[in-house]
Amino acid sequence: MLGQTLLQNLPVLWKIGGVLVVLFGLQMLGILQIPFLARTFRVAEVTPNIQRSHLGAFGMGAAFGAGWTPCIGPFLGGLLALASSQDTVGAGTALLLVYAIGLGVPFLLAGLAVDRSLCLMRRLRPHMLTVERVSGVLLVGMGVLLFTERLTLVTAWLTRVFGTGLAI
Repeated sequence: MLGQTLLQNLPVLWKIGGVLVVLFGLQMLGILQIPFLARTFRVAEVTPNIQRSHLGAFGMGAAFGAGWTPCIGPFLGGLLALASSQDTVGAGTALLLVYAIGLGVPFLLAGLAVDRSLCLMRRLRPHMLTVERVSGVLLVGMGVLLFTERLTLVTAWLTRVFGTGLAI
């Protein structure tokens, strides 16, 4: 029932999502200042004694998940809708499996190479303003595509570049 309601209101949701993504892009470009998005929370300053405990690790994971939900939530929602509309359970499961691997493997690799990751981040630090600006431009572009319901152009381009995907 929720899925049907969302599908019936998809054009409105695309517009709302597009506006939000453009606003986030403008924030990253420095054109718009949204104070809530500019805040930084550091666990070590709040609770220095639990930083290296299991409770601290759980708290960091929960905070990370909460922080990333707005980033991956819309895509995951779309993927779940796409997976549920597949002809077979196997096809839908394959889509979700590829998504999980694509999301999880970079984090696993970063965790296994923490020292190298930290060195890379230190080298990137002087270029972070450029990275933010480029990311902002990409977000504004994606927001416009989302608002105009033309995001499928990106999918079509990716399909042309990387092939048709999984055949199940």
